[in-house]
Amino acid sequence: MKKQILLAMLSTILILRLNAHPGMSPYAYCGGNPVIMVDPDGRDYTIHIDDKTQTITISATYYTTDQDAASAQKAADFWNNQSEEFIYQVTNKKDATDVKNYTIRFNMKVVKVGELDKNDERSKLNIIRPFTSFDKSANAYMVLPDEEFKDKNVNGRTRAGNVITVRNSKKESLTSPHEMGHTLGLDHNETGLMTPSETDPYRSQEVRTDDINKIIYYPLKGDVNSENNNHAGKGTLTPNSSKIDLNNYEGTVIRKK
Repeated sequence: MKKQILLAMLSTILILRLNAHPGMSPYAYCGGNPVIMVDPDGRDYTIHIDDKTQTITISATYYTTDQDAASAQKAADFWNNQSEEFIYQVTNKKDATDVKNYTIRFNMKVVKVGELDKNDERSKLNIIRPFTSFDKSANAYMVLPDEEFKDKNVNGRTRAGNVITVRNSKKESLTSPHEMGHTLGLDHNETGLMTPSETDPYRSQEVRTDDINKIIYYPLKGDVNSENNNHAGKGTLTPNSSKIDLNNYEGTVIRKK
């Protein structure tokens, strides 16, 4: 009986949430956009290399409640504004004249899953999880009351590479794009956006070239950034992406002047 009640409650939640997006169906793979929103192996972000247009597109989706959407969108816009700012230069290790320059673009999307009266992590995860179960290459984004963070020095955290929680008083700060950086496979750095603490004197809006290189390097190698104690997101190439063989080619990220 308990099992039947639980299944009935879950079915009701799914129906209510799905009714908020009548144009989408759990049976429509990747929301009808298989080029950008893919789920090859349940990872957290994707990169798509296009030899014809000489571009590399880094994509991720962040599911969030209506109340937290503005904060999530601001963080996503931070990364989207990095588009066209970097070039991934690929050089043949045996022939220095064989060079390709790929313009790097970001496609960070925020999807609202509905309004919620409660403001605790468990309640928000319960409303977000049905959607991330359909799109496993996506992430969860939540703003929580300050008192939910027992350590006063922690303004945000990313768990399992794809579950972001941000302190309410810091939802408009660099903490949000910093945590999104973790979902893109980044660990901490000495300077720039990815310093360990927001109060670090070297924290700034700068996204370092070595950060961009890590976002691209690990999916190309079919590997995971393990420097961040498994808290960094996992990236993969889209199925129809062009390939870059790093055994024969060397990739370098260059900031456009």
